[in-house]
Amino acid sequence: MSVRICPWPALLLFLFTLSLSAGDDDGEFFPLDQVQPGMAGEWRTVVSGTEIRTFPLEVIGVAWDFIAPGRSLILCKAVDEENLLSGPVAGMSGSPVYLDGKLAGAYAYGFTWPKAQAIIGVTPIADMLELYALPTSSGGKSAREAGAPRSGRPPAPRAGASWRDLSTGALASHLQPLPTPLGVSGFSPRVLADFADHFKELGLEPVSQPMGRAGTELDVELRPGSAVAGVLLDGDFSIAGTGTVTHRDGDRLLAFGHPFFGMGPGEIPMAAAEILTVVRALPGSFKLSNTGPVIGTIYEDRLSAIAGEIGREPPVTRLSFQVTDASGGRHTYEGNLFRHPRISPLISGMALSQVLNNTMEAVAEQTFYLESHWEVEGHEPIVRRDAASGAGAGMILALQHMGLHQRLINNPFEAVEIASVTYEIRLRDEWAMTRLESVRADRLTVKAGQEIGLTVTTVDYRGARETRRVRVPVPERAKPGEVMVVVGDAGSVRRFDVDTRATPADLEQLMNTLRKHRSRGAIYVKLVKPSPGLSVEGQSLPNLLPSAAALLQSPGTRELRGDIRETGVWETSLPVEGEFSGQQTLRIEIE
Repeated sequence: MSVRICPWPALLLFLFTLSLSAGDDDGEFFPLDQVQPGMAGEWRTVVSGTEIRTFPLEVIGVAWDFIAPGRSLILCKAVDEENLLSGPVAGMSGSPVYLDGKLAGAYAYGFTWPKAQAIIGVTPIADMLELYALPTSSGGKSAREAGAPRSGRPPAPRAGASWRDLSTGALASHLQPLPTPLGVSGFSPRVLADFADHFKELGLEPVSQPMGRAGTELDVELRPGSAVAGVLLDGDFSIAGTGTVTHRDGDRLLAFGHPFFGMGPGEIPMAAAEILTVVRALPGSFKLSNTGPVIGTIYEDRLSAIAGEIGREPPVTRLSFQVTDASGGRHTYEGNLFRHPRISPLISGMALSQVLNNTMEAVAEQTFYLESHWEVEGHEPIVRRDAASGAGAGMILALQHMGLHQRLINNPFEAVEIASVTYEIRLRDEWAMTRLESVRADRLTVKAGQEIGLTVTTVDYRGARETRRVRVPVPERAKPGEVMVVVGDAGSVRRFDVDTRATPADLEQLMNTLRKHRSRGAIYVKLVKPSPGLSVEGQSLPNLLPSAAALLQSPGTRELRGDIRETGVWETSLPVEGEFSGQQTLRIEIE
């Protein structure tokens, strides 16, 4: 006879559910199978400050298997004038609902466009308590390790619907999870509009709110009914989603009654919150809130609830922006960014865009000089320097750094923890754009070991010309044949880089590629020679013998990435004051 061993968490959950369904009158919780239409109850939440208030409700019935098979919903209606006027309120998600003085579940669902009524969907407490049976720690894993695949595109967060999504068409009549207001502060309407489509792709809709740090000492006890926030960014910027605590068990708590992002295990900074007011609006009422200091971590984000632990320190990425304006004045902006494979790069890019565009309110034409230091735990830092000028220059830099963040945190090789990113920014109150006008060589035929003299002429955006001279050395062992001299901007010269065309085979190769970034603030001169070869498993192999190339192209070779046609043999750069653009190629014959 074989005996099956039941894992302890599953056994404890089974015993707990059994006792709950048995209807113990002395228990803390009200069993779902005893819920009857017409029962009177109440829910508790904060509508101003931190004071928990109680509101009456009446049970309509139970929608069995509504959310999913085996996942039901208790339907109730508010009966007081205040909530009949406001209807379901975004931010009340998680408000504990009591029947006969026992916890029955969490206020979590509602209809939009209410008409003198407020229908409330309540997530049963038994579904939420299942999260307590899950491990409270990801075993040191980050959200990247715990919730994202090792390769390929990470899953988009499954955020709750927004009022805007539900206020049109047939969806307006659907019972849906109440939105978790993703309030943002410290960002201008222009920057929010620039990044709106990026957030929409993730199912998120940040809303500009007069929120920020709480002005008073908050109730950090986080009792059932208290306001609680998941903090995505804090400091000089604020991005947070606010809901309500449903249940507290020691240092652990349950809240929301529906997903925040639906990311499963992860680590989101958690803070107490104060409510400024409830805004009553036809498309849907919502709470305005301020957040207090981070006091714990949301470690589970599931269909029925989020679970958090007070006292647990979440990992964050420290963002620091050091700005020197055109007059020499210094400004510093800082923030702590939560770590998520898709959301964090977007927020970091938006924060950089906001810092750069702060200055655009005063001066219409500006040039940005940017140096960034990326501290990645266990690795040498990545240092990048760049410049941008002209319309949209700030957005170009922000998107570029958002892409770098995405490549690092979503690399297919291993999880990385970005400890901090420091930006040194210098501003110039005018456009500084230079384009290439012409390149002349003193000779088009040379011998190995000789030099080629170049005359490079550029024109700035005001029409002023500048001439520079460059000596290009030809290697002494260069073989007869044709080579190319490429004079151009960062993007055009990068196309001739063998190592950046090769697909990295491990994290170090990727980081080395990211370190070899070229700035827009320079003219690049590169000597390129034909050298047929292959890129195999992240390694560039130019000048291959035909037999070696045939062997590497065999079906048994792994990670074949493509052909190599040219190799750079020499390069230099000429700094310009601002952003440079243009390219010209000269063909030189080696005798």
